Amino acid sequence: MKLKKTLLLTAAMVFTCSTTALADDGHTFPEKGKVYVIHRNNDNNSYIYENGSALNTAPKTNTNKQYWQFVPTEKANCYYIQNVTSKRYVQSSKTPGESQQIKVGNTPVEFEIKPNTNDGAGALKGFYYLCSTDQTIDNTVDGTLGLNYAGGQGKVVAYHIRYNRGNSYWDIQESAYDYEAPAPIERSEYCKRLGIYVLPCGDKGAAYLKSLSITGENGNVTNALNYTASAQPGSYYNMVRTDSAEVIKGKTFNLKYEAEGMTSDYTVTAYFDWDKDGVFESKHEFLNNKSGSAEITVPAEAAEGKSRMRIRVNDNGLDGADDDVNGATYDFQIFVTNDPTVTKVNDVVANNGTDATASSAAYGIDGRRVNPKTHKGAYIQNRQKKIK
Repeated sequence: MKLKKTLLLTAAMVFTCSTTALADDGHTFPEKGKVYVIHRNNDNNSYIYENGSALNTAPKTNTNKQYWQFVPTEKANCYYIQNVTSKRYVQSSKTPGESQQIKVGNTPVEFEIKPNTNDGAGALKGFYYLCSTDQTIDNTVDGTLGLNYAGGQGKVVAYHIRYNRGNSYWDIQESAYDYEAPAPIERSEYCKRLGIYVLPCGDKGAAYLKSLSITGENGNVTNALNYTASAQPGSYYNMVRTDSAEVIKGKTFNLKYEAEGMTSDYTVTAYFDWDKDGVFESKHEFLNNKSGSAEITVPAEAAEGKSRMRIRVNDNGLDGADDDVNGATYDFQIFVTNDPTVTKVNDVVANNGTDATASSAAYGIDGRRVNPKTHKGAYIQNRQKKIK
């Protein structure tokens, strides 16, 4: 009787273990809710991290966005691969051609993640391939594209996952999440005094500005800006000198734009430097809208003279005015003046008793206010360029 009870108990234990093993619905590893790092097998210089809108590799460091979580889908061994820091997803490895760099984006893309079990894999056995499921997956022959380590370039690219291709097999390791954002760039007082701007690094993307305008009612804008583009600029960074605006302190203007080539990953953001110190201290986010408009109020304490507005059309998830960009960056010149209805004087009597006429503010080409009577060279007054 005792033996019979023992056998029944053992059978119950086996059944329980078997049920537990099946309860994960085919997602034994990686585990949901845990944080991982990914590197090429037996190579500690190849940790995958998000860099702008793409995947790169580097030695392990907590200042890179190298932390990943795997979100199980309804299929066994299939996941969305999400960056823990940016919340963006690894995009498809089925690229138009092999050896193209893998992108990241806001749209989840399903990946199959399985260990190499082929008997001919040798030292690669047990390491993992990561392939998007928008293709037929077979690691016994070439033809299926997955994440591949392009060592000489420091990039993650799409390449064949045949069982003996070493750069296509990865080690996935559980990790603590200890990301630290890189320290921001410190501006010297000298740079602030001169209004020196940081030009972001980046790459040209698919989206760009088709048009942008600054207009106002009731004389709130003394010189309207109307920028248009018939084609995409040749560079990701564009300093626009042919169109500028003149706005008034304390007044409101309308900023309107239309973008071309937008996808779900792109955002449009406007930044303003109202104190002319080279730092964009305020911004307005238009998010993922292909076109939009906003009422922007010039601070009453804004510095007079030439300043800048920066527009970023960007898809890499970075939102600082000086951050790297993938898309397009535009710098526009904005001239800030006092309210003419407050400062204008119609009749002026000079010290000698003769009549004199007050003139509106004048600015040199460096954006500084000048006296048009004594200034030598070019200056701008009443929206007109003048030379003395």
